[in-house]
Amino acid sequence: MTPINTNPAAGRACGAVRLCREHADILSISHDAVDQFINAASERGLVITKPIVYDRLTRCPITGKHKNNKVGAYIFHGDGIPAGGYQNHTDGLGWQNWRAAIGRRMTHQEIIANRARIDEAKRQREIELHNKQEQAAAKAVHIWNCARPASDDFRYLIGKKIKSHGARQYKNAVVLPL
Repeated sequence: MTPINTNPAAGRACGAVRLCREHADILSISHDAVDQFINAASERGLVITKPIVYDRLTRCPITGKHKNNKVGAYIFHGDGIPAGGYQNHTDGLGWQNWRAAIGRRMTHQEIIANRARIDEAKRQREIELHNKQEQAAAKAVHIWNCARPASDDFRYLIGKKIKSHGARQYKNAVVLPL
């Protein structure tokens, strides 16, 4: 089975999927899968609106909270056998994995391909996390190096009734080494 086009520039953002006639059956699976996923996530209180975000952990609101609360999270993969997961951070139930009901058992080849996609996605997330951590570390070093020693008469320290004890001041913030 050929995977659905995952190129966002090819129309994915509006929910459209490009397919050849040979793979038209995947089209209905994909649209049904999105609806299945949204319905399953809504049972846990997540409010996911279309167009759904593909292949990225996405924060979303939950029912019963302010629409900007973003205490729900989901990830949806629409290529191959659609799958993903979701979590309502307020219900205490943790992460829920999800896979589309395709009306049949997955073939051995599909299982292998699915595992490869999962492993590649995990590898990409680890690379992105490492890069973010490297950027955060570089920024922290820069801030620490640019900060001057905080004086005991800094407004924040006076308000807390504490001494600087080696803290530094960067702009209007107290900086502490970790």
